[in-house]
Amino acid sequence: MPILSKTGDSNAQFHTTNIPGIVTGITNLDPFLVAKNLRELLTREPVEFQYLLRLIPVYFVVNSELNEIKSKAIYLFSLLHLDEKIAAS
Repeated sequence: MPILSKTGDSNAQFHTTNIPGIVTGITNLDPFLVAKNLRELLTREPVEFQYLLRLIPVYFVVNSELNEIKSKAIYLFSLLHLDEKIAAS
């Protein structure tokens, strides 16, 4: 069973890339929720992650326009909890 389906998305998709070892995944769920669920799954079923060295969630794909990047960065920062904001400073 694919890992993302264990987080509640039975329609998750995975795609290989031209770069060895890099796989992309697409989910319809909230990326913050998926990251949280994957952390919980890691504690329960670590063997599912035995070949995974790093997971990088991509929350938005934007054009390389400064205003668009700034807008999404401000939005993501607003979602952090206060303790995370202090640590990021």
